[in-house]
Amino acid sequence: MPQDVRRIQVDGVGIRVEQGGSGDGAPVVFVHGWLRAAQEWRYLLPHFQQVARCVALDLPGCGGSDAPEDAPYTVPWLADVLRGTLDALGIERARLFTHGLGGAVGIRLSLDHPERVEHHVSASPSTFPNPLEGLRGRYITRSPLGQVGARWFFTRERVRRMLLDRQYHEPLRVDDALIDAVMAPLERPGGRDAAWKLLLADMDPGLGDDLPALRVPTTLIWGYSDKVNLVDLAKRLEAELECVVLNQIPNCGYQAIETRPLSVAIYAARAFGLPLPEGIEDGHPTPGTMNFA
Repeated sequence: MPQDVRRIQVDGVGIRVEQGGSGDGAPVVFVHGWLRAAQEWRYLLPHFQQVARCVALDLPGCGGSDAPEDAPYTVPWLADVLRGTLDALGIERARLFTHGLGGAVGIRLSLDHPERVEHHVSASPSTFPNPLEGLRGRYITRSPLGQVGARWFFTRERVRRMLLDRQYHEPLRVDDALIDAVMAPLERPGGRDAAWKLLLADMDPGLGDDLPALRVPTTLIWGYSDKVNLVDLAKRLEAELECVVLNQIPNCGYQAIETRPLSVAIYAARAFGLPLPEGIEDGHPTPGTMNFA
């Protein structure tokens, strides 16, 4: 389906936005995870664009959006950028579909401006502090010298290893095209610095004390084998918050939206009150149909 790709200005920051599709009800707004961009939704957008207006943005420092050197890159700031993006596009109320760091941003927006979010579906959102492990991790996150040096962590090989070790349940998906897409924003001025600040926000989004106030209907989707955000965190949220429902997907990890997009699409469509993907009957694939790569 043809894409309307544009750049909009939000408080002086250029934000790349993809739009497509049409339908009744609130638009579906897609917000990606750390080190990624709107391209992360390439397997899910084709379905949802058949049934709803869809908007996918690149967060600041990611994809084709600006990476301002003086920006804080905190979750509250990113949520303000998301709200400003909705304002610029004339979206008063959205269905949010998020992943990872984007999930933390979506939760922050739901807490601060619940009137802007009809329903929030999030795959493995970053909700609780998840610091780097071991002595090296503590040195990097707590030492000023370590933080300066960590900006040079983002080499091609180290990024590849990180994706293989932690994010993908199926290593063959980590190909050169994926690495090229991840590395491109890092190579521009301010790119590594922005990525580092975004990593700190991803590791500790600062939501913990405010989560009990969450009232926006929130559907969580989690891979059983997630090594980035453990599913126990999601179970805790579901147990403590009436507005939260958890769905788990076997045989996948953090990148369920790419490795199990059909299962993710079913859960998300149901939560949003949208038609199920073509070829799905009663929530199960119809034999002989191929819906996603």
